[in-house]
Amino acid sequence: MKTTKAEKEQYYIIDKGKKCTGPFTIKELKNKKLDPTTPLLKTGQINWQYAANVKQLNKKPISLLLGDIALFFFTGIVTLLILIFISRH
Repeated sequence: MKTTKAEKEQYYIIDKGKKCTGPFTIKELKNKKLDPTTPLLKTGQINWQYAANVKQLNKKPISLLLGDIALFFFTGIVTLLILIFISRH
């Protein structure tokens, strides 16, 4: 299995505002479920950034996006049925 560039990138974090730990891959950081305000430093960069600003950490899998869409439509249909029921009584 071939690894992508993003999978090879390494990050360091300031864990709970106390100490710098790492290196971690994006996959490892996703498993950590970081707070959005956790500072991250990508290897080779000089500026820290917040976890919320790291695009690869905030991507939703397509299955979750489809679940959001299904929930949206389900909620709309239920609301419509409730309105129809109320208007007939």
